[in-house]
Amino acid sequence: MLGKLSKLLVVSSIVLTLSILTFGINSGYASIRKEQVLFSGSYLDIGLCGYRYSGPYWVQSGRTIVIEWAADRYVTVYILNEVDYKQWWKYGGVPFYRTYKTAQRGTLEYYVNYADNFYIVVMGYAGTAARLYSWTEKLVWYENDPAEQHYIVPSYPTYPIEIRISDPNTVPEFPSTIILLIAISFLTLLFITLTKKGKSS
Repeated sequence: MLGKLSKLLVVSSIVLTLSILTFGINSGYASIRKEQVLFSGSYLDIGLCGYRYSGPYWVQSGRTIVIEWAADRYVTVYILNEVDYKQWWKYGGVPFYRTYKTAQRGTLEYYVNYADNFYIVVMGYAGTAARLYSWTEKLVWYENDPAEQHYIVPSYPTYPIEIRISDPNTVPEFPSTIILLIAISFLTLLFITLTKKGKSS
């Protein structure tokens, strides 16, 4: 009977471990990268002390605005929101912006925390004329897509559950501490009994 019980516990532990591992694998879906190109062009010229701009683009929160370009010389790229854009027209420059970058080629990114209208401005560095050999404006975001069944293993570790049982064919061994306590108790009772007999006689 004890042997059947031990086998049942082992089988149950294996089934429970497999269930936990399966749940850990299937509990997270892969994040799928999504892109939307807002504008792209090539061989776009910027005149002396000139600029190019695009927008407004209404961008939802959780999206990242990404600008990629390659030019014949250094250019400065700005990402503005609605308030920045109005200040730009008021002061005739770009005193306020969300982010910017100056480079001959590169990538500029801005993560949108709150939905708003956004504008993109590019001008030659220090007012110089420039040519954009390639220019791309796009939105990037990530979505969980259960329909695609892209499973990923979560970042937290999954440990199997262990159930330890004694072998029913072996006699369990008592720890030495228990044996010592039993011996002390027996000697104490023997001493008390002998003491009572001595007094009664």
